[in-house]
Amino acid sequence: LFNGRLTFDSFALRNFLTQMLEDAAPWNDIVGGLLGGLDAVGALDFLLRFIEALLPKLMPGINDSFIVPIFGQLPGFWGLVPDADYESAKAYLLDPVIHKDLIKLIDDYHYNVFNKVPQMVDAAVKDGVNFYVLSNYNIYGAPVGPNARVHTDDGLPTIYTSGGATCALLGETLPPGYSQAVACGHSHLSADGFIDASTCIRPEQTWFFKDLHHISFFSDDCLQFLLWLLEADGTLTVRSNAEYPQFMAWDKADGSLSAVR
Repeated sequence: LFNGRLTFDSFALRNFLTQMLEDAAPWNDIVGGLLGGLDAVGALDFLLRFIEALLPKLMPGINDSFIVPIFGQLPGFWGLVPDADYESAKAYLLDPVIHKDLIKLIDDYHYNVFNKVPQMVDAAVKDGVNFYVLSNYNIYGAPVGPNARVHTDDGLPTIYTSGGATCALLGETLPPGYSQAVACGHSHLSADGFIDASTCIRPEQTWFFKDLHHISFFSDDCLQFLLWLLEADGTLTVRSNAEYPQFMAWDKADGSLSAVR
Protein backbone atom coordinates (compact mmCIF):
# COMPACT_ATOMS: atom_id res chain seq x y z
CA LEU A 1 0.00 0.00 0.00
CA PHE A 2 2.78 2.45 0.84
CA ASN A 3 4.19 1.98 -2.66
CA GLY A 4 0.86 1.87 -4.47
CA ARG A 5 1.58 -1.64 -5.70
CA LEU A 6 -1.94 -3.01 -5.61
CA THR A 7 -2.38 -6.26 -7.48
CA PHE A 8 -4.76 -9.16 -6.90
CA ASP A 9 -4.00 -12.87 -7.01
CA SER A 10 -7.06 -15.07 -7.58
CA PHE A 11 -5.36 -18.13 -6.03
CA ALA A 12 -4.45 -16.17 -2.90
CA LEU A 13 -7.88 -14.54 -2.73
CA ARG A 14 -9.70 -17.88 -2.82
CA ASN A 15 -7.48 -19.41 -0.16
CA PHE A 16 -7.57 -16.32 2.04
CA LEU A 17 -11.38 -16.27 2.08
CA THR A 18 -11.57 -20.04 2.58
CA GLN A 19 -9.21 -19.67 5.54
CA MET A 20 -11.28 -16.82 7.02
CA LEU A 21 -14.55 -18.73 6.68
CA GLU A 22 -13.34 -22.16 7.74
CA ASP A 23 -15.54 -22.07 10.86
CA ALA A 24 -18.46 -20.24 9.27
CA ALA A 25 -20.58 -23.02 7.77
CA PRO A 26 -22.38 -22.95 5.43
CA TRP A 27 -20.83 -19.72 4.14
CA ASN A 28 -17.45 -21.37 3.70
CA ASP A 29 -18.92 -23.85 1.20
CA ILE A 30 -21.08 -21.20 -0.52
CA VAL A 31 -18.28 -18.67 -0.96
CA GLY A 32 -15.76 -21.37 -1.86
CA GLY A 33 -18.07 -22.82 -4.49
CA LEU A 34 -18.90 -19.40 -5.94
CA LEU A 35 -15.26 -18.33 -6.22
CA GLY A 36 -14.27 -21.73 -7.57
CA GLY A 37 -16.91 -21.46 -10.29
CA LEU A 38 -15.88 -17.93 -11.23
CA ASP A 39 -12.24 -18.96 -11.31
CA ALA A 40 -12.94 -22.00 -13.47
CA VAL A 41 -14.46 -19.91 -16.24
CA GLY A 42 -11.91 -17.10 -15.95
CA ALA A 43 -14.42 -14.58 -14.61
CA LEU A 44 -12.62 -14.04 -11.29
CA ASP A 45 -9.32 -13.22 -12.94
CA PHE A 46 -11.10 -10.93 -15.43
CA LEU A 47 -12.75 -9.03 -12.57
CA LEU A 48 -9.46 -8.66 -10.69
CA ARG A 49 -7.64 -7.39 -13.80
CA PHE A 50 -10.49 -4.90 -14.36
CA ILE A 51 -10.09 -3.56 -10.81
CA GLU A 52 -6.31 -3.28 -11.27
CA ALA A 53 -6.84 -1.25 -14.46
CA LEU A 54 -8.97 1.26 -12.52
CA LEU A 55 -6.60 1.67 -9.59
CA PRO A 56 -4.08 4.12 -11.14
CA LYS A 57 -6.89 6.66 -11.49
CA LEU A 58 -8.29 5.95 -8.04
CA MET A 59 -5.10 5.75 -5.97
CA PRO A 60 -4.32 9.51 -5.66
CA GLY A 61 -7.70 10.10 -4.06
CA ILE A 62 -7.44 6.97 -1.90
CA ASN A 63 -3.99 8.02 -0.70
CA ASP A 64 -5.01 11.60 0.13
CA SER A 65 -8.24 10.73 1.93
CA PHE A 66 -7.42 7.36 3.47
CA ILE A 67 -3.90 5.92 3.31
CA VAL A 68 -1.89 8.99 4.31
CA PRO A 69 -4.11 10.46 7.07
CA ILE A 70 -4.97 7.12 8.69
CA PHE A 71 -1.81 5.04 8.20
CA GLY A 72 0.90 7.08 6.51
CA GLN A 73 1.37 9.53 9.38
CA LEU A 74 1.79 6.85 12.05
CA PRO A 75 5.51 6.15 12.61
CA GLY A 76 4.75 2.61 13.77
CA PHE A 77 3.56 1.58 10.32
CA TRP A 78 6.76 2.95 8.77
CA GLY A 79 8.63 0.74 11.19
CA LEU A 80 7.17 -2.25 9.32
CA VAL A 81 8.29 -1.19 5.83
CA PRO A 82 11.15 -3.40 4.56
CA ASP A 83 14.41 -1.70 3.66
CA ALA A 84 14.05 -2.54 -0.05
CA ASP A 85 10.73 -0.65 -0.16
CA TYR A 86 11.42 2.15 2.28
CA GLU A 87 12.82 5.00 0.16
CA SER A 88 10.42 4.37 -2.73
CA ALA A 89 7.50 4.36 -0.26
CA LYS A 90 8.55 7.73 1.17
CA ALA A 91 8.85 9.20 -2.32
CA TYR A 92 5.44 7.82 -3.30
CA LEU A 93 3.42 8.66 -0.20
CA LEU A 94 5.00 11.58 1.67
CA ASP A 95 5.57 15.23 0.83
CA PRO A 96 9.15 16.27 1.75
CA VAL A 97 7.94 19.66 3.03
CA ILE A 98 4.61 18.82 4.64
CA HIS A 99 5.93 15.66 6.25
CA LYS A 100 9.51 16.79 6.99
CA ASP A 101 9.24 16.17 10.76
CA LEU A 102 7.69 12.74 10.22
CA ILE A 103 10.41 11.84 7.68
CA LYS A 104 13.13 12.88 10.12
CA LEU A 105 11.60 10.69 12.82
CA ILE A 106 11.05 7.57 10.70
CA ASP A 107 14.47 7.91 9.02
CA ASP A 108 16.11 7.90 12.44
CA TYR A 109 14.34 4.69 13.40
CA HIS A 110 14.77 2.97 10.04
CA TYR A 111 18.49 3.60 9.64
CA ASN A 112 19.60 3.53 13.28
CA VAL A 113 17.38 0.75 14.65
CA PHE A 114 15.54 -1.23 11.94
CA ASN A 115 18.64 -1.77 9.79
CA LYS A 116 20.81 -2.62 12.78
CA VAL A 117 18.70 -5.31 14.42
CA PRO A 118 21.16 -8.18 13.73
CA GLN A 119 24.03 -6.23 15.31
CA MET A 120 21.84 -5.24 18.26
CA VAL A 121 20.83 -8.86 18.81
CA ASP A 122 24.44 -10.00 18.63
CA ALA A 123 25.42 -7.38 21.21
CA ALA A 124 22.58 -8.41 23.53
CA VAL A 125 23.51 -12.10 23.28
CA LYS A 126 27.15 -11.23 23.95
CA ASP A 127 26.00 -9.43 27.11
CA GLY A 128 24.25 -12.60 28.32
CA VAL A 129 20.67 -12.07 27.12
CA ASN A 130 18.79 -15.21 26.09
CA PHE A 131 17.26 -14.31 22.74
CA TYR A 132 14.55 -16.45 21.11
CA VAL A 133 12.34 -16.00 18.06
CA LEU A 134 8.90 -17.58 17.59
CA SER A 135 7.40 -17.39 14.11
CA ASN A 136 4.17 -18.71 12.58
CA TYR A 137 3.60 -19.83 9.00
CA ASN A 138 1.33 -21.53 6.43
CA ILE A 139 -1.39 -18.87 6.69
CA TYR A 140 -2.52 -16.44 4.00
CA GLY A 141 -2.36 -12.72 4.66
CA ALA A 142 -4.43 -10.07 2.88
CA PRO A 143 -4.56 -11.06 -0.83
CA VAL A 144 -3.52 -7.60 -2.02
CA GLY A 145 -0.16 -6.74 -3.56
CA PRO A 146 2.75 -8.70 -5.02
CA ASN A 147 3.30 -10.62 -1.76
CA ALA A 148 -0.20 -12.12 -1.56
CA ARG A 149 1.18 -15.67 -1.48
CA VAL A 150 3.89 -15.32 1.15
CA HIS A 151 3.68 -17.27 4.41
CA THR A 152 2.27 -15.21 7.28
CA ASP A 153 0.71 -15.55 10.73
CA ASP A 154 -2.40 -13.99 9.07
CA GLY A 155 -0.92 -10.52 9.43
CA LEU A 156 2.86 -10.39 9.37
CA PRO A 157 5.06 -12.19 6.80
CA THR A 158 7.05 -15.12 8.15
CA ILE A 159 10.27 -13.86 6.57
CA TYR A 160 10.14 -10.88 8.94
CA THR A 161 8.74 -12.46 12.09
CA SER A 162 11.46 -15.13 11.88
CA GLY A 163 14.32 -12.74 11.27
CA GLY A 164 14.98 -13.76 7.69
CA ALA A 165 13.78 -17.31 6.97
CA THR A 166 13.73 -18.42 3.34
CA CYS A 167 10.15 -19.46 2.52
CA ALA A 168 8.48 -21.07 -0.47
CA LEU A 169 5.34 -19.42 -1.75
CA LEU A 170 2.07 -20.68 -0.31
CA GLY A 171 0.83 -23.55 -2.44
CA GLU A 172 4.41 -24.49 -3.34
CA THR A 173 7.50 -26.00 -1.72
CA LEU A 174 11.18 -25.16 -1.96
CA PRO A 175 12.66 -26.45 -5.25
CA PRO A 176 13.36 -30.21 -5.60
CA GLY A 177 16.82 -31.05 -4.32
CA TYR A 178 17.03 -27.77 -2.43
CA SER A 179 19.97 -27.49 -0.02
CA GLN A 180 19.79 -25.08 2.89
CA ALA A 181 21.39 -21.73 2.12
CA VAL A 182 23.75 -21.63 5.09
CA ALA A 183 25.79 -24.77 5.77
CA CYS A 184 26.13 -24.61 9.55
CA GLY A 185 26.40 -28.30 10.40
CA HIS A 186 22.75 -28.69 11.39
CA SER A 187 19.60 -29.07 9.30
CA HIS A 188 17.22 -26.14 9.44
CA LEU A 189 14.83 -27.33 6.73
CA SER A 190 11.18 -28.00 7.56
CA ALA A 191 9.93 -31.51 6.78
CA ASP A 192 7.04 -30.08 4.74
CA GLY A 193 9.47 -28.34 2.38
CA PHE A 194 8.20 -24.83 3.13
CA ILE A 195 10.95 -23.23 5.23
CA ASP A 196 14.74 -22.88 5.28
CA ALA A 197 15.57 -21.40 8.67
CA SER A 198 19.33 -21.33 8.11
CA THR A 199 19.05 -17.74 6.82
CA CYS A 200 17.53 -16.43 10.07
CA ILE A 201 19.62 -14.09 12.20
CA ARG A 202 19.52 -16.75 14.97
CA PRO A 203 18.60 -20.10 13.37
CA GLU A 204 19.52 -22.07 16.49
CA GLN A 205 17.07 -20.05 18.59
CA THR A 206 14.18 -19.71 16.12
CA TRP A 207 11.08 -21.91 16.36
CA PHE A 208 8.28 -22.13 13.79
CA PHE A 209 4.60 -22.93 14.32
CA LYS A 210 2.59 -24.18 11.37
CA ASP A 211 -1.08 -23.07 11.10
CA LEU A 212 -0.87 -20.96 14.26
CA HIS A 213 -2.50 -17.54 13.92
CA HIS A 214 -1.14 -14.25 15.19
CA ILE A 215 -3.24 -14.16 18.38
CA SER A 216 -3.74 -17.88 19.04
CA PHE A 217 -0.69 -18.66 21.17
CA PHE A 218 -2.74 -19.53 24.26
CA SER A 219 -3.29 -23.28 24.31
CA ASP A 220 -1.77 -25.38 27.10
CA ASP A 221 0.94 -26.77 24.81
CA CYS A 222 1.92 -23.31 23.62
CA LEU A 223 2.05 -21.91 27.15
CA GLN A 224 4.12 -24.87 28.34
CA PHE A 225 6.58 -24.16 25.57
CA LEU A 226 6.81 -20.52 26.59
CA LEU A 227 7.36 -21.46 30.22
CA TRP A 228 10.12 -23.85 29.16
CA LEU A 229 11.89 -20.99 27.41
CA LEU A 230 11.40 -18.50 30.23
CA GLU A 231 12.42 -20.79 33.10
CA ALA A 232 15.45 -22.44 31.51
CA ASP A 233 18.95 -21.88 32.83
CA GLY A 234 21.34 -20.93 30.06
CA THR A 235 20.67 -20.59 26.37
CA LEU A 236 18.43 -23.13 24.68
CA THR A 237 18.58 -24.24 21.06
CA VAL A 238 16.14 -25.91 18.70
CA ARG A 239 17.84 -29.21 19.61
CA SER A 240 17.64 -28.83 23.40
CA ASN A 241 14.34 -30.66 23.83
CA ALA A 242 12.93 -33.36 21.53
CA GLU A 243 9.41 -32.29 22.54
CA TYR A 244 10.02 -28.87 20.98
CA PRO A 245 11.72 -29.27 17.60
CA GLN A 246 12.34 -26.27 15.37
CA PHE A 247 9.19 -26.85 13.32
CA MET A 248 5.95 -27.61 15.14
CA ALA A 249 2.38 -27.94 13.83
CA TRP A 250 -0.52 -26.53 15.82
CA ASP A 251 -3.75 -28.50 15.94
CA LYS A 252 -6.68 -26.12 16.06
CA ALA A 253 -9.04 -28.78 17.43
CA ASP A 254 -7.19 -29.35 20.70
CA GLY A 255 -4.40 -26.76 20.71
CA SER A 256 -1.69 -29.39 20.72
CA LEU A 257 1.79 -29.04 19.22
CA SER A 258 3.54 -31.81 17.31
CA ALA A 259 6.55 -32.11 15.03
CA VAL A 260 5.94 -31.04 11.43
CA ARG A 261 6.01 -34.05 9.12
